[in-house]
Amino acid sequence: MTVKNTNKQTPYKVPARMKKKVRAFLESFLEEHEISIPELVGRMHDKLGRSSSTSSMYDKFSRASFKLSEIMEILDLYGYELKIVPNRAIEGSESECNNLR
Repeated sequence: MTVKNTNKQTPYKVPARMKKKVRAFLESFLEEHEISIPELVGRMHDKLGRSSSTSSMYDKFSRASFKLSEIMEILDLYGYELKIVPNRAIEGSESECNNLR
């Protein structure tokens, strides 16, 4: 006798506002370091042995679907680390930060 699982969960979809926030964060980081997505892919390949393609990286930017480990690796390549801090304005005005939420 086979029992069917009728308790299907719908996959999580990243809210549009969070996608916008992730994209803005990463685009700002790349711009600050004057590096393009293809250059980032090359550097990740050279320094980390990652075999991700440029089109795959563009897809991740588009969907804002990075793994936490990928973000940490990218930051580490440039001498940064990811820390969890209280949610308050670090840069810019309070209204600018609220617009990203």
